[in-house]
Amino acid sequence: MDSKIQISNLKSQGREEPRHAGEAISRMPKAVREQVSRALEDGADWKAVRTICTEAGFPGVRAQNVTNYRKGKHKDWLASEARIEALRRDSEATAAVVNHYVKHGGSPAEAGLLTAAEMMSRALTDMGQEAWAVLIADEPKAALSMIRELSRVADMLDKKKAASQAAPAAPEDKAIPMTPEQRTKALKEIFGLPG
Repeated sequence: MDSKIQISNLKSQGREEPRHAGEAISRMPKAVREQVSRALEDGADWKAVRTICTEAGFPGVRAQNVTNYRKGKHKDWLASEARIEALRRDSEATAAVVNHYVKHGGSPAEAGLLTAAEMMSRALTDMGQEAWAVLIADEPKAALSMIRELSRVADMLDKKKAASQAAPAAPEDKAIPMTPEQRTKALKEIFGLPG
């Protein structure tokens, strides 16, 4: 790119001079950082990253800039990508639970409740005892609210279970509802939890 055109473009962006290597990759626009992180994830070396940055209008990237980025913001990007992937998997698993539950005689609302209860249970289990102690000390209302909601969901599930046990046997041509044990087993398989 012609340097006069480049400086003209920079002025239109509110900058007087081109950026140089002193500007770390982590301070570049998100689109550039995203491209750099994807390239690093695909195994690109620092020279390939330098090319990406130069083409985006950020010349002068050195190996140390890439190393610093890889040790810092790139790790944040990887964690963000992992969270997005986990949400996608949970979303697919939730849809599978709802479909399975409805197919075998339950309602989508019950499947949603069951899925929500399972997700809350996993989240609470992952918190650990120390995190609970901190939550109770810092946010007692939030902790009590969570416990109250879990209790409410457990009561609703118990009532559904009692109602399904009191209901007459299903005719041969209708789907048989899942037992609580079958439901638990299905959820554990879908969410990849130990038996």
